[in-house]
Amino acid sequence: HVAPFVPEVLGDRHRGPGAAPPHQRRLVRCRGHDHRPGHPFGAQRRFHELAQFAPPLAHHGDHDDVGRDPSRQGRQQRRFSHARAREQPDSKPPRPVHHVSRAEALDDRAQFFFVQVSRGGVPQGRDLNRILKVARENAGLSRIDHAIVSHWHLDHYGNHAALAAEIGIGTFWDRGIPDDLAEDAKFHERIAAYRGATQNKSKQLRAGDHLPLRSGNVPLRCRVLAASRETVSGEGPRNPFAEQHQPQPEDKSDNAASLVLLFGLGDFRYLTCGDLTWNTEAKLVTPRNPAGRVDLFMVTHHGLPVSNNPALVLAIDPVTAIMCNGPKKGGAPTTLETLRRVESLQHWYQLHRNVDVDPAQQAPADQIANQGTTAECQGNWILARVAADGKSYTIQIGSDGLPARYSTRNEH
Repeated sequence: HVAPFVPEVLGDRHRGPGAAPPHQRRLVRCRGHDHRPGHPFGAQRRFHELAQFAPPLAHHGDHDDVGRDPSRQGRQQRRFSHARAREQPDSKPPRPVHHVSRAEALDDRAQFFFVQVSRGGVPQGRDLNRILKVARENAGLSRIDHAIVSHWHLDHYGNHAALAAEIGIGTFWDRGIPDDLAEDAKFHERIAAYRGATQNKSKQLRAGDHLPLRSGNVPLRCRVLAASRETVSGEGPRNPFAEQHQPQPEDKSDNAASLVLLFGLGDFRYLTCGDLTWNTEAKLVTPRNPAGRVDLFMVTHHGLPVSNNPALVLAIDPVTAIMCNGPKKGGAPTTLETLRRVESLQHWYQLHRNVDVDPAQQAPADQIANQGTTAECQGNWILARVAADGKSYTIQIGSDGLPARYSTRNEH
């Protein structure tokens, strides 16, 4: 069912002198970070994911179900290899994002930025400034139309009020604000800034909802597959990897209540699960898998072993994956082993090398954005850029990185 969202969330009420036309508005989503020992749920490294869209037309998007059963025909059997194929697009390469201004359209492309921001032991304001730099200079944003909170750990919503003050946010989306949060004794104090920024008007997302995104000739979609421990059910093909699930102790933290979002641009599909944990991952894809097989997967929960259940990861069978880990947090060997078992996976990328894990177990060095310790981190980002027709996409590290090109599955 399509949620009863009002047109204002698309930014229509902001059309005034000097305002960007509909085809130049963007959507940005922020995502969380690591934990620091001794903190209730802590923060040493924070990661933000910025998703940017620039469709050329000003009508509402196609809200067709993006979780339908995909055809198994035409499935390509790919052998996993660490050899990175860097082929250039057949046509003229897209312009670098940081060259795009308010006066330019982005040729109907979708762009997803994965940004690493350090907080522990760094100058005050560095988190916010790094996010703003990517949003303004690399993504070409003058305003954030949509900000999505995956769940209620401070690393996932703590910067929203400051971002709203600096760049402006149109609509806030979340899973609904709980009365209390067992793992955070200061939740009422910490949530006050978010409530103030949203003026208590954030919109609650539920499993099955669609975000109202503007769309051009190629449908742009975002569907909620899970929220507040509830999942869509009875959709998609049967999961042949369901028996891979080995139940774990119940996770009573808010991680298990994370939002799961499935983005689509034409045939392209990208799945992000926030910090969803093991048992809820299994619930989402058992006995049927509503996500189907995807092109791009953001490895869940920084690559921690309490998430990334093989029953889910093997079922969605991503062609590429991006892991938002830190130098000591995430990128667990068991998660890396699960990725190696994915039949269609060509490459995975990491925001950081895990300094405590054997480099041979991790992605190749040229597929890791940051190599050093926390103090040495340069905050290099990873960008996934989807072609206007949704039939191909590229992944690159930083502004000067050479894009690696991938074909989108045509089975959707």
